[in-house]
Amino acid sequence: MSIILNCVARASIGKSASREVRTSGVLPAVIYTKDGKNLNVLLSLSQIEKLTTNSSFMTEVFTLKIFDNVEMKDIANFKTEISKKPVAEYQVITKDIQFRVNKILHIDLQVVKKGDKIKVAVPVKFVNKLECLPIKFGGYLNVMNYNPKVIAEVGKIPPFIEVDLKGLKSNHIIRLEDILSKLEKGANLQMIKNCDIAKVCGKRGADEPAKTGGDAAK
Repeated sequence: MSIILNCVARASIGKSASREVRTSGVLPAVIYTKDGKNLNVLLSLSQIEKLTTNSSFMTEVFTLKIFDNVEMKDIANFKTEISKKPVAEYQVITKDIQFRVNKILHIDLQVVKKGDKIKVAVPVKFVNKLECLPIKFGGYLNVMNYNPKVIAEVGKIPPFIEVDLKGLKSNHIIRLEDILSKLEKGANLQMIKNCDIAKVCGKRGADEPAKTGGDAAK
């Protein structure tokens, strides 16, 4: 079952109005619908702050419930159960989120339905770093893109794309095309544009295990 986001229609828009409502514990948001009639609403700021701590936040599909004549404090406290029937309900995914000095200012949500193919930024997760000799012996992984954009099917969007670093050598460049080609067929991820994801940076000679004293003498 998807996470529920309760919201109420936003009466006024603009920068000053946005600053005022944020002090009440709610967050301005725009809901992008399929018919182009975008909706201005208010969500719980604390709920969105909590959800953004999860790395899969940008790929999660939420159930959005829009209420009428509901007090702002009930929206701000997302744990409050609202007994009224919502005037509208959608499945949504995060389209964009705006921060300023680690504070969330605004969020855009996109209405989707199961089976839709959409552009989405999927986080990359690197595994087996210590199985990569250049990194193990003093090198590092230079990550250029933590969240590459791909085309994915709603309902089948993975929380992350796993990249195995085992056996990679110095100066190896990991590209999005290479990652997607190794995924299981059911992943259904399509590349929009190829890009560099990361590069293995190691010290000279780090691609081979250090020789022992006996080996060095031979």
